[in-house]
Amino acid sequence: MWFAGTTNDDRGIILSWNGRTGFTSESIHNGTLAAVSARSRTGEIWAVGHSRNTGGPLVVRGTGKAGAMDWREISVPATPEGSLTQVWPISADDVWAIGHIGAGTGDQLTMSQPLVLHYDGRSWSRVPLPVKKGRLTSVTADASGDIWVAGIDASHPKQALFLRRSRGGWSATYGPDFRFGEVRGVSITRIPGSNGMWAVGRDGDGDGGRDGEKTTTLRYG
Repeated sequence: MWFAGTTNDDRGIILSWNGRTGFTSESIHNGTLAAVSARSRTGEIWAVGHSRNTGGPLVVRGTGKAGAMDWREISVPATPEGSLTQVWPISADDVWAIGHIGAGTGDQLTMSQPLVLHYDGRSWSRVPLPVKKGRLTSVTADASGDIWVAGIDASHPKQALFLRRSRGGWSATYGPDFRFGEVRGVSITRIPGSNGMWAVGRDGDGDGGRDGEKTTTLRYG
C-alpha cells in the first residue's frame, strides 16, 4: 500500500506499507502532497500536490520496488498557484492529474480555475476544459476508457460537476441540486466492469452545526 500526505512542517511525504512490519518513509519533498496512485503491473507510482519551490503543481514519479524506489520530481507546465488533488494512471503513456489554480475554496471559488494535466509518456501538458471557474477534486476512468472528473463549477454552485472525456473531447454534466447549500467537495469512483459511477459530495454552510455540511450520494448508469 502507498500513502501520500503532508508533515507538520509542510513537507510532502510518501510512505509504503508492506503489510507486515510497518511503514517506510520513501520520499520527502518541499511542498504538500494530496494523493498517490500505483500501477501494479509496472511498479510505477505517481504522487501529486503543490510545490513550494515553483509555487505550482508538484508531480512525483517512483519506479522500482518498495523500499528501493527511484523517486523523481517530474517537470510540468508552469502554473503559478496551481495545486493537484488527484492522479489517475491508466498506462505508462496515459496519466491524468487534476486540481485547481488559486484558492479554490469558499467565497474564493469564483477566483479559481479548474486544472487538468496529462502525461503522454514523454511530457506533461495542460488540457483545455469547458469549465472556466471552479475546482476539481476527483478523477477516475470507466470500463470503456473514458476519463471522468468530478468537482465544482462556480457557475453551478449547488450541483456537482462531472466532466467526461470521450473520443478526445470533454462534455460537462451536473448532478441534481444539493438540498442544503453549495457543493463543498465531490469524489467519484467507477463501478468495476461497467460504465457506471458512484459519487459522494458534501454541501451546506460548513459551520458544523445543525445546518452545517451534509453528505449526498449519487449514482450514474
